Amino acid sequence: MAAVESSVINDPFVQAMLDRDLDTFVSFYQDDAITYGLGPSPVTKGKAAIREEMAAMFQAIKCDTFDWDDTGEVVGDTAYHWGTWHLVGTNLITNEKVDMWARTLDVRKRQADGSWKIAVDHASVFPTPPGA
Repeated sequence: MAAVESSVINDPFVQAMLDRDLDTFVSFYQDDAITYGLGPSPVTKGKAAIREEMAAMFQAIKCDTFDWDDTGEVVGDTAYHWGTWHLVGTNLITNEKVDMWARTLDVRKRQADGSWKIAVDHASVFPTPPGA
């Protein structure tokens, strides 16, 4: 396995999250991507369903900071990333502060044009934040 510079892949993804830019955010997923995430569904399949879930999240949460600390490896045309992220923002429905830590693992596939798209994305919230 070869190490991969995660910021090349992650920085635009994080910026889309901060900007609440749904079109750009969803563009990082393959059409047949699967997410095991933090939304109401335990599994979300396909870019259209991911778009719907993220649209609801962007309407409910304003992300002020999103820090992603991860490591990556590349094997051929597949990249594996794992690590943690920390989101701080505001729940736009309740106006309460959001301070969420999660573990993350995703698998990305190199596309014919050389870009990377997420094939599988999994996040799980820490029961207790690191250092608490």
